[in-house]
Amino acid sequence: MSRPPRVLHVVGGLDPGGTEAWLTELALGIDRRRVTLDFVVHSAAEGALEPAVREAGCTVLRALSPHNPVLYARRFRRILRERGPYAAVHTHVHDFSGFILRLAAQADVELLIAHAHTDTAAVDARASWLRRSYQRLGRSWIRRYATHGFAVGFGAARTSFGHDWRTDPRFQFLPCGIDPAVFEAPLDSAAVRHSLGLPIDAPVLGHVGRFVGLKNHAFLVDVAAEAMRRDPALHLLLVGDGPLRAQTAARIVERGLGARSVLTGNRSDVPALMRAAMDALVFPSLAEGLGRVILEAQASG
Repeated sequence: MSRPPRVLHVVGGLDPGGTEAWLTELALGIDRRRVTLDFVVHSAAEGALEPAVREAGCTVLRALSPHNPVLYARRFRRILRERGPYAAVHTHVHDFSGFILRLAAQADVELLIAHAHTDTAAVDARASWLRRSYQRLGRSWIRRYATHGFAVGFGAARTSFGHDWRTDPRFQFLPCGIDPAVFEAPLDSAAVRHSLGLPIDAPVLGHVGRFVGLKNHAFLVDVAAEAMRRDPALHLLLVGDGPLRAQTAARIVERGLGARSVLTGNRSDVPALMRAAMDALVFPSLAEGLGRVILEAQASG
């Protein structure tokens, strides 16, 4: 009996995030009799979602040093050679996807898939000439080597595939869905709020996202400060983790919001937090494709 075809997904890491959560659910839900998945990550540290991905029967591989193209290419080619053959390479790393698809094409991988998750047009307009050169090269390689391209939104498609993407049959809009069942389970709202130290009846502004520059937490804190000035009962709930968490926490204290703010870190029960502990979701990202968190907020009511 021949083994099922294997697909290699390439993602920056497997810490909680919209793309990463969607890929994890894909790994958990896929029929392994029909296809098997491997994941290449660019982080040396184990991501919080890696145990779930491994439990689903997937292998997590590491190709470090993406900022060193020569070293990265050597490591990625070794993965293709030693772990392959792969029926497809499916990339989720924005402009760097072009370089990966080029390496995979050189290794004779048949299906080369670029997945566009982010519309960075506004950020790109302020980029340095060096950054713009990198973007042009990566996107030209995506258009040259991709046999298929998926985008979570029209803006993301324009960013990665070009303004004329609709005329190219390789590229298509493919939104990332969510499982509605987790938003319908019975829930004790009072218990959830109590576990977070939030008053049962207080209005709560919420945010879910990694503490990185694109998520714009500094602006979010300023918005919360003004909202709290207008409504002294208001509280702030920030879910997620990342390199800017400590800086954001310090800004919260500086603005005098510490007593009415909760930072939870990464959580596996985001649907419950949205349904029980948030009255409004604030989403001030500088760049997004179609933020999965928005779909989750809508499913939470």
